[in-house]
Amino acid sequence: QIKPEPNPITNGRPLHLLVLEDNAINQQLLLELLEKAGHMVDIFDDPYQALNALDRSRYDALLVDYHLPNMTGVDFVLAAREIGHACKVVMMSADISDELKRRCQQHNMDKLIIKPFKIEVLMRLLNPD
Repeated sequence: QIKPEPNPITNGRPLHLLVLEDNAINQQLLLELLEKAGHMVDIFDDPYQALNALDRSRYDALLVDYHLPNMTGVDFVLAAREIGHACKVVMMSADISDELKRRCQQHNMDKLIIKPFKIEVLMRLLNPD
């Protein structure tokens, strides 16, 4: 008997995700797609508010835009790690420079995904099995 292929968008267990993205359109798109996939999503446009949220909630993964007001996404992740949060990190950026790739590798970001990306690609990064 042939089993249907799993849907890559809804594959895996539901995750609690922190999304740090300062663009309102990207926020809405990520919120709708991630919630449709069954994930619980907290979205922030301010890195300091997102850092405060890390004190109140446990997250399975952080989806962080690289270009943020007041700090870079890498700086946000380093600050989050400094206060004891060490979950999976997916850095999001439209920047495809070698400098950004090097900086993400240097600071052990789990994944770098280049915008625009397909939701299926993001889901595979979040649920690799």
